[in-house]
Amino acid sequence: MKDSTKTLKLDINSLSEQFFAGMAVLSFLAVVAATVMFFSSGINSSALILFALGAVSLFIFVKFCMNIDNYYLVDPQKKKIFYNFHLFSFQKITRILSFEEIGCVTVTGYRKPGPEYTDWEYQVVILTNNGRRFTVSQAKQEAFAEVMKLGKKLAEITGA
Repeated sequence: MKDSTKTLKLDINSLSEQFFAGMAVLSFLAVVAATVMFFSSGINSSALILFALGAVSLFIFVKFCMNIDNYYLVDPQKKKIFYNFHLFSFQKITRILSFEEIGCVTVTGYRKPGPEYTDWEYQVVILTNNGRRFTVSQAKQEAFAEVMKLGKKLAEITGA
């Protein structure tokens, strides 16, 4: 198969990416709160400090969000899966497992209750021969066919 010789990139939303995005949102809310304070009570030292800290931290966390990228690389030539951590110019690639260690590739789904109905989110999961579990894709809402296609492709490449 021609497709099974290419390196496959499996993008994930890592905890560090979620942390920086969450901190950027909190920083933005601090800027908004300081702006509300400016308009309601005029310029005072606490509003000015909150605005300055919020603006600086917003800038920093947005920069981090824009310069972080974490993902899995599936390398058919080396028959291994690697984890790539990339932050600004720092990059660390770690071997996660070899294809021989993979027991199976599967798709998992879980219910995410909403106010009016229940959504389903699906992810590709690798289970190793010794029972370890690796979630190797983003959770996608109501996208069973798309996630299943990715899972089949990964299973084909790894021989699982």
